[in-house]
Amino acid sequence: MKKLILLLFIMTGILSFSRYVERCRITGPLSCKSLDSGKVFNFDKEKSEWFNINQEGYIFKVTFYGDGYDDLILTDLKYVGR
Repeated sequence: MKKLILLLFIMTGILSFSRYVERCRITGPLSCKSLDSGKVFNFDKEKSEWFNINQEGYIFKVTFYGDGYDDLILTDLKYVGR
């Protein structure tokens, strides 16, 4: 029983490190707006090459980590549509 509880705590901790937005429309070189909540997410310049000016208006599933909505670190982008 103790091992099961410990495993649940570890799995919860692993899953809480990264966040994602299912449908996020690219609004600028370092930002996107969630189509579900309407919140704007601003990303750190470190991965700015992932956002291309030609992708503005496209919708992506965005995976990232960080607190709040500013200076987030991108970990993955997956194209969803336009």
